[in-house]
Amino acid sequence: MKGQGGGGGMGDLVRQAQQAQKNLAKVQEDLRGRVVEGRAGGGAVTAFVNGQQELVKITIKPEVVDPSDVAMLEDLVAAAVRQGVEESKKMMQAEMSRAMGGLRVPGLF
Repeated sequence: MKGQGGGGGMGDLVRQAQQAQKNLAKVQEDLRGRVVEGRAGGGAVTAFVNGQQELVKITIKPEVVDPSDVAMLEDLVAAAVRQGVEESKKMMQAEMSRAMGGLRVPGLF
């Protein structure tokens, strides 16, 4: 029976990998439903991004809509989206790391 210790270790590793894969799939689905915000212009523009870096909504306060300065509004929207995506990435990395038990797999996230 002692000779099976190495095989048991490999079996344990395979089971751990399978469990990690299940955990990651669950986390990815959960992240789709979680939303973070990116704001620009003191909250004049807010971008809502889910945990899979998908833009789900943008809100713009009416007072920042100036037809004579569309470029400023475009810049605010872009900045809010960038911030929202960055917050989403941070959330995803934290959740994936937690699901993997702190194990870092290069190229995974």
